[in-house]
Amino acid sequence: MRYDLNFWPEVDWRRESSIDPRFLTAVGICLLGLAFLGVWSWSYADLQSCRTDLQAVTAANDKIKAGAEDVTRQNQCLANWAMITAKLKHKEDQRLPWSTQLAALATTVPDSVLLSQLMVRSQQVRVEVPADSLSLRSAAAVAAGGTAQAAPRPLPVRKPRSSLRLQYELTLIGMAVGDGADDVITQFSRDLPLHPDIAPWLESVELTGVEPEPRAFNNRPGKKFTIVCKYRPIDWYDESAKVTP
Repeated sequence: MRYDLNFWPEVDWRRESSIDPRFLTAVGICLLGLAFLGVWSWSYADLQSCRTDLQAVTAANDKIKAGAEDVTRQNQCLANWAMITAKLKHKEDQRLPWSTQLAALATTVPDSVLLSQLMVRSQQVRVEVPADSLSLRSAAAVAAGGTAQAAPRPLPVRKPRSSLRLQYELTLIGMAVGDGADDVITQFSRDLPLHPDIAPWLESVELTGVEPEPRAFNNRPGKKFTIVCKYRPIDWYDESAKVTP
């Protein structure tokens, strides 16, 4: 027969280990409150840092504002002067440099050719200057940062306008001496529109007449000829219509 000699009562572990749910709720609420306070503190510190940076950037911008306005004004002045320079350069280019033309002509005259007359005549002509086409307008819009599809409707193509131009005509009268005078004259008329200083300005070269000259020079036979060089119309009057020679 066994006897229980333990004088202490049996411990109720389930009762002793139980925790009050209200205590757990209070602990949870405290933890959430601490987490909220931590997030709010971090957000507030970040906001204050951003405000400080913003104030520093604003102060720096205020310091360079006057300089930036001055730079913008200078850029506008530079753009204005660039436009004026381009107009002056265009005006200079469109004045036909006869000194260059005559110097280039002297290099193309064969040794067996003698020029007896050189006549320059000018006349005013009106030419049609086409307006910008729709494709050029669309390309300009795309280059400016837009898109061709962004236009609500196609722009109408403007009718070409007329512009007053000045056209020069150079007449060369001379003689070619020797048995191969015909070939020399023909080659001379063909070389004129090929010269790099003459070709950009020429519109046409025409050999209008070749006549025999029995006693051209020192009783040597030759041929008398006339060559008419018609130059392209240049905008001497209207600088807004630019034509590249």
